Amino acid sequence: MERDEHIARCLKVLGPGQGWPEVHDFLDQYFDDAPGSAHRIILHHKMGVEIVVQKFGEAARAAAELHIRDDLGGELPENPQDVWNRVRAWLHPHALGMANAISSSLGLPQAGPWCD
Repeated sequence: MERDEHIARCLKVLGPGQGWPEVHDFLDQYFDDAPGSAHRIILHHKMGVEIVVQKFGEAARAAAELHIRDDLGGELPENPQDVWNRVRAWLHPHALGMANAISSSLGLPQAGPWCD
């Protein structure tokens, strides 16, 4: 889903003034570094939602959860490994390495076939 679609969806579900563009930008900030679905390994899970809440406050939780559910077919994974288990068929190994490097720099666990 594109940024504007995420904003429109939040406005529809959460109400006027609840587009949360800063949350969508934050969750997708690593797209260029970990392309395609690989960027989702970094923050598209419950651990990532907690990082969003720390940064933007409790009011941002619903927008973060909606963003992630919309990107992952209605699911809200627990952690990076759960995201990996959902998206691995579409990932290039280099993209996983980039996602893991970023995850590690944020203090998050790595994901991959060796973590199953």
